[in-house]
Amino acid sequence: MDRVYWTYEKTAAVLKDEPYVDHMSAELSEDGVDDVAMWVVAQGKEEYERIIADPRLTPRRVEKKTGVLGDVVLEYDPGSG
Repeated sequence: MDRVYWTYEKTAAVLKDEPYVDHMSAELSEDGVDDVAMWVVAQGKEEYERIIADPRLTPRRVEKKTGVLGDVVLEYDPGSG
């Protein structure tokens, strides 16, 4: 479980910096940027690689949901939710 969590975090971290954040809404907080990055990773490898190749495809914002990583954390540590 640890490896899944850290791989997910590391993959999403790429999207939390330029040039990707330049295409996100300027109104997003740090948490909002995290939400977008995690959402992109949750869409799968093909979508992630498409956005990596063309940062202009980065979503401006996403609706907050627990997502895959949140589900992994809750499964691994039920007391965290």
